[in-house]
Amino acid sequence: MNILPTIVQETVGQCKRQGYVVSAALAQFYVKCQLLTAKKDAHNNVEVSPEHVEQLVNSAVRTLTLSDSAMLETFKLQASVTTAQQEQVNRLRTERVQHKAKSQRLMEEVWTKRDPNEVFGDITLFVMHESHTSALHDESVQRETMSALETVFPRSLMESFIGQKEADKIRQLEEMWRIVWGIRLFNFFSGKGGAGIPNLLEELQSTIEDVTAGALNLQDEVAAQAREYSAVLSCPSIEFADTERMRLQDELLNRLQLCVYLKSLLTTLKALTAKVRAFEPTWQGAIDEASALLQGGSDMASVPKAAIYPHFMTLSERWGQLISLHREATDASALSKVITSFKSSYASTVRPSDIDHALAGMAPEKPPNREATGAEVANIGGIEYMADLPVDKKASRLEFNGFCIVSFVDEGVLVEAKTDEKTSPGYLLLAANGALYGFSSERALKTFAKDPFRYLSQKLMDLVAANPVLIYLLGLHPYLPRELYLIGSRKQEAQRVVERGDGATQTGHIDSYKDTHYVWSEWELRRLALQVAALRSKRTKSTQTNLSHFRRENEAQVYLPKVQATQTLLDAAVQPPRVARYIKGLRGTTDSKIEVVEKTFLY
Repeated sequence: MNILPTIVQETVGQCKRQGYVVSAALAQFYVKCQLLTAKKDAHNNVEVSPEHVEQLVNSAVRTLTLSDSAMLETFKLQASVTTAQQEQVNRLRTERVQHKAKSQRLMEEVWTKRDPNEVFGDITLFVMHESHTSALHDESVQRETMSALETVFPRSLMESFIGQKEADKIRQLEEMWRIVWGIRLFNFFSGKGGAGIPNLLEELQSTIEDVTAGALNLQDEVAAQAREYSAVLSCPSIEFADTERMRLQDELLNRLQLCVYLKSLLTTLKALTAKVRAFEPTWQGAIDEASALLQGGSDMASVPKAAIYPHFMTLSERWGQLISLHREATDASALSKVITSFKSSYASTVRPSDIDHALAGMAPEKPPNREATGAEVANIGGIEYMADLPVDKKASRLEFNGFCIVSFVDEGVLVEAKTDEKTSPGYLLLAANGALYGFSSERALKTFAKDPFRYLSQKLMDLVAANPVLIYLLGLHPYLPRELYLIGSRKQEAQRVVERGDGATQTGHIDSYKDTHYVWSEWELRRLALQVAALRSKRTKSTQTNLSHFRRENEAQVYLPKVQATQTLLDAAVQPPRVARYIKGLRGTTDSKIEVVEKTFLY
């Protein structure tokens, strides 16, 4: 049994008894972070002893009850962002399942009812539900939907619709709601209706602009603070006590984590902006094409249905894409609010005088000599030097979230890799894992090139485990365990052993399983059935014809007619007649009209 929920519950309870309110998500997050270097099985699960469980709880309670701790605020930031992202994924999955389930219920209402008025009302609700209309009880929305539905599917044809098969009804409903919703969308953008329809495109663009502007401003502010912390901590003329230095390092890591999240958010917004720009011409083009056919929306009845209905369906599909883009922007906005709430979550302890002194003493950066660096590492196998990222790798993520791992392992200082064209020493592509690495200096790049696996060893994991805040900061969270078990509480399934043995063909007596009475011919079975029934000895009336032998009634034929032209007793198909009924003219041509067609297929 997974004991992680039990550990989390105990941790939350102990924190509460001490007067601290700690969420279960934060407690679970911290407990997992303590097990980064624990031995894991093939499913990324960890076995722990009862003593280890007690240590996990005590360590979690001790950390989660700190006051004014920059390290704890960083944990809260990481847990909040991770939880928000997972909740967005779960909410989207739940909404899709619930929407599909409700659509299925509405469909069942349509094909099970027989009253035309009730069926028409259920179809209206189905159209409103599939189009994601929020105001289902708004009379104006219902009235416009019913009016558009009446245009596509008049009430006079409801009787014929009710008489159709279930599969035919489902197919027509899927087309019908798209056409009706396309008509409502066209009316809305033509200024002739559209009650309850929001202008999602304008809302989407406004949301992206506001969130991007806020994220950029906050990124500039936080990045400047991170530079100040780095300058103060690396200044040799400023001395700190150990506790003071640790506090400043925790504050620096908090600012760096904010920068990482903001950078990721801005990358998402940039990709979303590109999607919106690619979507806008297709959306406006669909509206313009429909408007051109309908002469600006003035005469819908004069346009053939086969010509205009596909454009309405295209509008409906484009609206679905717009809803998806709007949801992405809404999720990005919600994530931005979570990140922004940690802008000033602790009291800064860095002294302004130290900042001024450290910034004044910083030496100007020298431009890197990329040609010399490339020539020096060119003969080293297993790596590829890149002075600049090629176009196909511009969107690639640098390993360790863009931090220089050499500075961290050798000097114990976490420094961002330089990616600016003027100051970047270049990048290395490691052939062993296909990952890109950035560096803070030419020296760090050359050192990594000579022995890359020295910095990708267990030593790195041990350094990160000593300060769990670095796990998410360096992007090492995939190494965290999924579940926790007590040692010996799980039953290990024995591995399946395949034994191989020699085989030979049997040469002795083989029992016979042949059924001597088996008849494979259908026609022979029919002949035997007639023989058993002794119908041939039954007297027939002279009024019967050659095609009515062995039949009592024309509507209830049981046996095949006897025909002289064949020895198989049949010269025609045996399938019963099949009746197909459908509505003709729904799409239509220039001279067609809607009518019910019934065809009978004999075979």
